[in-house]
Amino acid sequence: MTWEQKLQALKALTPAHLEMRAPGDWFVNPYGREVVVGDMLRGDYGNGPSPQEAVEDDWRRIAESGATILLHRDGKRRTVRWNGYMWEEVKR
Repeated sequence: MTWEQKLQALKALTPAHLEMRAPGDWFVNPYGREVVVGDMLRGDYGNGPSPQEAVEDDWRRIAESGATILLHRDGKRRTVRWNGYMWEEVKR
C-alpha cells in the first residue's frame, strides 16, 4: 500500500489527519483512537520529518504491530485490529 492509501485506511477508523508542529516535524493526529498493547492502554501516534514518514510510522505502530485499536465515536466504543487486508472487529 502507498502511504496515501494507509492514511485513508487510518481515516476509515477515526477522523485522523496530518499536522505539522514545525517545518520537518509532522505527526498523525489520531482523534478518538487508543492503542491496546497487552493490558496497557496508550495514546499512540506516528511522527516523522515528512507527512509520508509520519503516516508510515503511525501505520507501523498500529497496523503492522498487531495492536488492538479502541475507537470512540458518537458515544460508542469499538475494538478493531488490522488483519492484513482490512480492519476487523475484535471481541474483548
